[in-house]
Amino acid sequence: MDGWTRRATLSAALILFALLPPTLHPAHAQTPADGLLRRVVDEVIVPGYANLVTAAEAQQAQWQSFCPAPSATGMASLRDAYHRTADAWSSIELVHYGPIAEDFRGERLSFWPERKNAVEKALKAALAKADDASLAPDTFRKGSAGVQGLPALERLLFSEGATEADFTGSTEAEFRCRLGSAIAANILAIAREVQAGWAEGDNAIARRLTAPEIAGGLKAALATDLLGAYVLLKDKKLDPAMGKDPADTRPRMAEGWRSGRSLRAIQLNLQATGAILEILADGMPKQDSSALRNNDTALRVAKRLTGDLGELAAGPQRRDLILLRDAADAAGKRAFEEVPVVLGVTVGFNSLGGD
Repeated sequence: MDGWTRRATLSAALILFALLPPTLHPAHAQTPADGLLRRVVDEVIVPGYANLVTAAEAQQAQWQSFCPAPSATGMASLRDAYHRTADAWSSIELVHYGPIAEDFRGERLSFWPERKNAVEKALKAALAKADDASLAPDTFRKGSAGVQGLPALERLLFSEGATEADFTGSTEAEFRCRLGSAIAANILAIAREVQAGWAEGDNAIARRLTAPEIAGGLKAALATDLLGAYVLLKDKKLDPAMGKDPADTRPRMAEGWRSGRSLRAIQLNLQATGAILEILADGMPKQDSSALRNNDTALRVAKRLTGDLGELAAGPQRRDLILLRDAADAAGKRAFEEVPVVLGVTVGFNSLGGD
């Protein structure tokens, strides 16, 4: 299956190990790193997933309102709801630890990067079969990941020529609307499951951070996810669309090109990495927080760019994209040096530096 399972095997895959004390005692002495970890969980991760749930709830409600009476106004509202949900996902997608990694939830929610046009093929197959039984929640979640999440919903809403007329007036069109509603419901179900795993019940991760085995594992995973976010941003979100030169650009390799949100996703990714780095910077001397400064540079450049990523890569603003890419790459390399130290983990073999 593609998705983060695939992303984890990128050439710059990272292996981190928690530095745990030789013996673990029932009363775990809290360290400065534990306090920083608590802040990341409480200020970034838990609110991030809560925001995803809220956006997904609104999106599902919008589909339920739209399908009985599709209209141009309703279509515009569907697209707005999609953008808000995709925004929420982009703001938390760097976290791959915990419940998002279970039951292929990450892949089912956002099957990207994809291979061999897998999402398009899965969507076409579902539409051709038009089987309402396949839309039952327990059945739907066991089907192809390519048709379960945001990329499939993007195609329904933003493919060239898509209008509200695609969702009404025929048996096929009405099934298309039910499929969109099923995808929205599935996204909401996944978001709720992940949020519950982090924040609800005695076994929630956020309630068990004082347990050394939880804190140690999460510190290592957080470092891995943070560093991996920069690898994904450069190797999958920027380089493929930019190509080696202006003549080699491939706009359709960009994430979210149909909905025009490739740069928006990158901005939100960098806001999320920056929020975590800002917390971790409180645990290190200011001169050692250059990862945050490089991240801020990348974010500033990303925010001043507007338009289609592929078109920008082929025009005069390519130099700004290169600056964005280089600043993000520098942030990742500096984070590789700084983050493990402040979290108390060691870094094994990696290829960030070409080793």
